[in-house]
Amino acid sequence: MAKRITFGVTYQKYGYVTVELPREIKTETEALEFIKDNWDKVPLPEYAEYIPGSDELDADDVVFENILM
Repeated sequence: MAKRITFGVTYQKYGYVTVELPREIKTETEALEFIKDNWDKVPLPEYAEYIPGSDELDADDVVFENILM
């Protein structure tokens, strides 16, 4: 039987999102505050690129198979 390990990996991606602003938003500062206040409603980018070197092993989320510990 093969020895296997399954583990979590986190990494970052970078992409652009466009959001329609309410009419009452008049300044760049107000626009940024609106985005910050509504961050949980902002969609993830549809097209995003992996940020090289951003990957990390999640050593707390590991499953070992067929390995005597």
